[in-house]
Amino acid sequence: MRIALGGPYPQPGIRVGGGELANARFHASLARRGLRVLALPKPQRQAPTFAAGLRHAFACLRYYATCAVIARRRRCRLLQYRAFYDNLMPFEVLLALSCRLLRVPLVYVVSGGAFVATHVRRGRLYRAMVGLVLKRAAVVLTEGRRDQAWIAANHPEAACLHHVPNFVAQHDTARATAIASPPPGGALRILHASRLVPDKGVERSLALVATLRHLGLPVELHICGTGEPGYLASLHRMADDHPDTRFHGQLSQTELLRLMGDCHLFSFPSANPMEGQSNALTEAMSQGLVPVFTEAGFSDDVVGGLGIRFSRNVDETAAAIRQLWEAGLATRQSEVLRMARRRFSEPAVLRTLVTAYRCGLTRRALL
Repeated sequence: MRIALGGPYPQPGIRVGGGELANARFHASLARRGLRVLALPKPQRQAPTFAAGLRHAFACLRYYATCAVIARRRRCRLLQYRAFYDNLMPFEVLLALSCRLLRVPLVYVVSGGAFVATHVRRGRLYRAMVGLVLKRAAVVLTEGRRDQAWIAANHPEAACLHHVPNFVAQHDTARATAIASPPPGGALRILHASRLVPDKGVERSLALVATLRHLGLPVELHICGTGEPGYLASLHRMADDHPDTRFHGQLSQTELLRLMGDCHLFSFPSANPMEGQSNALTEAMSQGLVPVFTEAGFSDDVVGGLGIRFSRNVDETAAAIRQLWEAGLATRQSEVLRMARRRFSEPAVLRTLVTAYRCGLTRRALL
């Protein structure tokens, strides 16, 4: 069976975010299972100028008008599209209507954490367009269970509604080693992995580690990711007084997983309003790292009561970590590992996805 996969994809010269990584992971996993996958990368804006914006608008018009045509011509049974609510809803209406006209079942993926907030904030026209797309889609998938519940309550016309979270690729899960146990007198190792921008909270990770050191805990902070040179320089200045803070830069997937295997906690203090289900958070939990997290996006549901919530008062967060550290981390790490593999492993998620695809193929006869 051939499936067309549209939406954000990693492209040369464009910053790779969570949506691009999630789509690429879906593509690779479906291909490993013998499905033929046709990539339909969404156009990405190249520069913040008027001319670039105009070129991007025409490229989007062409893309959304022809996706269904290409999928039908290449004999794809389904067209899956990952939406991110970046002012493209009129184009997505065009996509939904063209899929309906050409009898190509649309699998519409609601991702990112801003779906409900955007729906509430925008006007009647926007909400009407969302309702039309949800109604015309053969299958609606949600990255977060919160969005699934909201769509079920407010858009009963949405057919074949399923929760399909981001998942950890099977070959990445298999690399996980035994739970990292600190040697007697060893340090508590905390990992922060994200784009190094202010709303990802790396400064809160630095403040947390400074508080833990003040409490007398031996602690290391490992920071992975890249950002603007000026902001990186300011982070390095903040860390000058803490020799056990290490900046690793951008690591390959293999290198990152190896580092995760040597750490105990994953610091995820994101305040990004577009946060959905963090790939890095899911991967860290699949390696047994206990998350220290904010409520950004779907993190609360992803963590499932097994992490430590960032408090407004950093002293309270540090005290909770100290209590867990002194009680012994291994049991909690094992619980996190088992839960992550049960909910976010590739086989578990793809079982739900296959069920959704069957629903879409059944509805194809009704188009």
